[in-house]
Amino acid sequence: MKYLKFNDLFSVTFAILAMVCCVVAQSQSQQLTDKDKKQIIKAILNDAQSRFDENADLRNSFRNCQTLTLNNKRVVFLSTENIERKFVPKITGIHFELMNRDEINAEVETNGHLCYLMVRGFTQNEGKIAVNLDRVVLTTGGCKGCLKGFYALSMSYECQKSKKWQVEYKSSGEIVN
Repeated sequence: MKYLKFNDLFSVTFAILAMVCCVVAQSQSQQLTDKDKKQIIKAILNDAQSRFDENADLRNSFRNCQTLTLNNKRVVFLSTENIERKFVPKITGIHFELMNRDEINAEVETNGHLCYLMVRGFTQNEGKIAVNLDRVVLTTGGCKGCLKGFYALSMSYECQKSKKWQVEYKSSGEIVN
């Protein structure tokens, strides 16, 4: 019977411990709490709203979108397709009307169009979280049961936590169909 030398045993044990520590550290770094997601979404929605309000070109690309108000708050339709309702923050002056995919389709079918926001992402890269906020316009163009137009402005953000979540706007791009 062959025995491992102490140095070999130490090396194997050290290698196993190092792998376990890496796996644990990686799984911990990838887990966002509900509080984290809510803070990230709030920061992104605030930033996107100010960019949209300040940029005439962005506003003009959504000229077909109605501005609705409810109790002196601007109504913003927000898809719950990639986020849970509990992650949607309260933002002064804005009422979020949360809609799932079926509700979005029904609204487009009934009214011929809908402008809404959708959050995508929460992917981690080198300790930072990448998140996209899409402003989507769907339209039937008067054709019942068909989608004639699709327009989206996708805004990319990179998020990192120090004491609280900081979001950095990276870029935006248009998707037209």
